[in-house]
Amino acid sequence: MTRIGLFAALLMGLAAADRAEAHHLEPRAPTANTAAVSAVLDGAGLVVGDPLFEVESILDDEALLTPAEFEFGLRSLSGEVIPGLLSSRLLVSRQFDRMLARQLRPIGPERPGVVVGGVNTGGCMFGEAGGCGSDICPYCTAGEGDYGPFFIEPGPSTWVRVNGLDADGDTVPGGPIANDVNAVLYQLGYTFPVDSELLFGAVLGYGDTDIDGDLDLGEFDQRTTRVSFYTRKTVGHVFVTAATSYGYDQTILTRQVVAGPLAIETEAGKFDGHEFSSFVELGANLFESRNVTVQPLIGLRYARVFRDADTELGDAPEALIFDSQSEDALEFRLGGRFAKTFRATKAVELIPEVRAWWLHDFQAEVPETTLRLAGLPDVPFVVRGERPDENVAVVGLGVTVVLDNEYALWFQYDGEYGNQTTTNVASAGFLSSW
Repeated sequence: MTRIGLFAALLMGLAAADRAEAHHLEPRAPTANTAAVSAVLDGAGLVVGDPLFEVESILDDEALLTPAEFEFGLRSLSGEVIPGLLSSRLLVSRQFDRMLARQLRPIGPERPGVVVGGVNTGGCMFGEAGGCGSDICPYCTAGEGDYGPFFIEPGPSTWVRVNGLDADGDTVPGGPIANDVNAVLYQLGYTFPVDSELLFGAVLGYGDTDIDGDLDLGEFDQRTTRVSFYTRKTVGHVFVTAATSYGYDQTILTRQVVAGPLAIETEAGKFDGHEFSSFVELGANLFESRNVTVQPLIGLRYARVFRDADTELGDAPEALIFDSQSEDALEFRLGGRFAKTFRATKAVELIPEVRAWWLHDFQAEVPETTLRLAGLPDVPFVVRGERPDENVAVVGLGVTVVLDNEYALWFQYDGEYGNQTTTNVASAGFLSSW
């Protein structure tokens, strides 16, 4: 080889060494997600003029960024808020189904069918049809007169529920970021009793949900439309409820990539999502007296949520291209409720209640999705999100006001305490029988 050739090879070797020395983000990355995007940048061999050279140069300048700024820059670039969306979506799906399960359980807002105090024969009121204590009115006490239980033949009813929830996620140090969820959920339902033991119904639901990633790494604005069909069968004191649902989401994601003095806002157009869920619940009404009910409950629920693939808008090389994603939940629930009926007048019943639950999700796994930077569209990397809570404890209380056994108002509160998320849920609703 000539001297000129040797000199040229030496220069090329020095340039390569200099470039290799400059690209060492991955060893300094503090988390698995930041290491994933760092490996993409390190392996790309970026030079001046490449779309992502500027952001990588800033991140690589230890004199320019503090360790906290370095970590935030990589986290924002990695898009780790994206895979955690479905964990939050599963939480919202669970709340929709919980609203419906409450509506279906006897003794409470749902009036057609068996109500507290006895079988729904319609003849016990005011001592008619044999009176309290007779074969067809076995659960009320003789001599109660006009203040005997309200029993009417079951009829159709229309009901509406409104749920407000606030969920605060806690990010585990070194792990994926958690999300905070704020949502208002609506349900409009119609119940059609076949007889005093069997009923069917349908529900239209709508949800307005805001999901904010910790550290201000991104936020989702999500709108959900949902349809559900349900049934309940009562045999004596035992009942079974079941429902199946489909939900359709439209979501807008807004993120900001910040690397020192460089700040780029990205936005994904409306991308679609879908949800399927079904649950079955077995319960019993254990009457200690005419006005008191202890109700043990056990249930199983399956849900699957999907998110379509999408590309963030704009021409920024830091924008992300993300693949589709799905996540499942298989939940076992065990708990119960205690309800007490107070008769204020012949026309007004008050039914306060307390309840407690334990929930275990057999499918609680760390969600992950495949992303690509728009500036390096041929280099995929995998990012993981917040794991859904595997175990959740729920405690709640509420009160239902029943008017003339035709109308009902209810107000309820629940506190949910999971491995990483604490959720406060308040709900109110109204029912009219006709």
